[in-house]
Amino acid sequence: MFNSKDLIRLKLFSFMKAIIIHGTYGNPNENWFPWLKCELEYKGWDVRVPKFPTPEGQTLENWMKVFEEIRDFVDEDTIFIAHSLGPAFVLSILEDLDFRVAGCFFVAGFVGGALGVPEVDKINKSFTEKDFDWDKIKRTVVILGLIFRIMIRLFR
Repeated sequence: MFNSKDLIRLKLFSFMKAIIIHGTYGNPNENWFPWLKCELEYKGWDVRVPKFPTPEGQTLENWMKVFEEIRDFVDEDTIFIAHSLGPAFVLSILEDLDFRVAGCFFVAGFVGGALGVPEVDKINKSFTEKDFDWDKIKRTVVILGLIFRIMIRLFR
């Protein structure tokens, strides 16, 4: 759950950070990622959109190596926005944190098994077919519904 300090921080949005994570076969310049980055930066946010290896070299270990380059950017004011395979990757990140992040938005994410597309399932396996520490993950994320309502207000 969240406390009043979290609520105040979310309502004020005085300065926030976002990390946008693409998925399998993705990159930072596709989909809605450039638009969202631009909108958030316009609102004063500090935004990172790292490029992860895919499909060649796509493993959880290799993506974690790329993430290490921006790990110091992550703090209690950070929101993760992840698409496709990105949410499974973010869950692995959350398992390693010892503090709460402001929130996570997961778009079309999945865990727990195959999608039924052999060439995709093979490169997604290290991300999605693992035992997540759900108790630890729940302790590292502030409520999401409230953030969504505030985000909608930001773009009006």
